[in-house]
Amino acid sequence: MRTELKPVIPFEPELSEKVPVDAKGLWRYEIKWDGTRILTYHDQGGTRLFNRKQHERTLLYPELALFPSYCKADSVILDGEMIALGADGKPSFHEIMRRDLIRRTDRIQSAYEAVPATYMLFDIVYLNGEWVHLKPLQERLELLHQIIIPNERIQLAPAHPDGQALFQVMCNQRMEGIVCSIYIILLNK
Repeated sequence: MRTELKPVIPFEPELSEKVPVDAKGLWRYEIKWDGTRILTYHDQGGTRLFNRKQHERTLLYPELALFPSYCKADSVILDGEMIALGADGKPSFHEIMRRDLIRRTDRIQSAYEAVPATYMLFDIVYLNGEWVHLKPLQERLELLHQIIIPNERIQLAPAHPDGQALFQVMCNQRMEGIVCSIYIILLNK
């Protein structure tokens, strides 16, 4: 089963030392998940998963194999982070690597059972024959919400209204950080 869509290099965030102040509601603030970046490609040829280095990960995450159970698109490229929780209840890079670094296929099922993973979706790159990555984030997220059916293992990354407060929580919890994105683009006419 081969897909027609070819792997693309995912967009990388830029590191910033400050959280943008948002008096006009133009920014979206999200948790920076401590996991492994996964792009899901689906079309008439099937579903395939690739990491940010374009290494295939399809077999490692069987929870994403039943594509129609969580996505209502004919062809799509989804962008997100596979996470697994540690004993402290926080996303743990070490735990997700217990899944992502498996090289023997006979160990995939036992790792799937021992280390539950969740796909935190935060963007859409391509939808039903159209590249949508240049559309404003607000429009892309609306498309994502229209086609994704969240479940225990597939979630839409939530936004938080107060970037400063979210940043402080992430610091206090010693978590990865936050992602700040321009959500709404205002055009002067």
